[in-house]
Amino acid sequence: MSVHTDTVLQRQALIVGRLLDQATGAPVSTSAELTLGYKRSDQSEYRPCPLASRLDADGHFVFSTDQADLFAQLTPTPDFDFRLQASAASYQASTHDFSLPGTDLTPATETVTLSGATYDMPRLSGPLINLSLTLAPEPLRLAGQVLEDGDPETPLAGAQVQVTAPETRPAVETDSRGYFAIDNMPLERQVTLTLSHGGSERTTAVVLDYSRPVVHRTFAF
Repeated sequence: MSVHTDTVLQRQALIVGRLLDQATGAPVSTSAELTLGYKRSDQSEYRPCPLASRLDADGHFVFSTDQADLFAQLTPTPDFDFRLQASAASYQASTHDFSLPGTDLTPATETVTLSGATYDMPRLSGPLINLSLTLAPEPLRLAGQVLEDGDPETPLAGAQVQVTAPETRPAVETDSRGYFAIDNMPLERQVTLTLSHGGSERTTAVVLDYSRPVVHRTFAF
């Protein structure tokens, strides 16, 4: 039995992109939220944009519509400003502003052929917008203890601990129990620490774990 229909369902993707972790480059999807606001360029307040949105497990997102006249409240279609906001647990929120001219948001018609039949498809005239967004993890603290090399039961007081790569940060000093803490670590997967005490110096690499707000490490010096 053959079934024939003259109805063609269309949803046009307007904005696509990917949400990534700024420190690791890994996709962000778990608990992430994306909101899109819009306003005419002569207005001051953004309002929710009536586009359907989807975010998949690989961090890819899309905003789409099946309404070709969505932005045509005025003729000609005015220019619009957009504000894309992204947030997720354990990350700092991010905002991306961009504008589109009215010519990109004007209703148009595209002729397509499906299964031998020709259809006039309503669509917006502008090109697909491709955005890549990054979210910075919440500030990370490195906390640790420096012990005397060869005598792990003895803490080393007064040692200098300093981030020296990928950038140089002010040194901190271990307390009487050998403990130290460095706040706001660089947004990198790996940093270099330089330990110094009594004229001696040693460098060591530390891999940062952004799945928790504090990274704990112990060093022998």
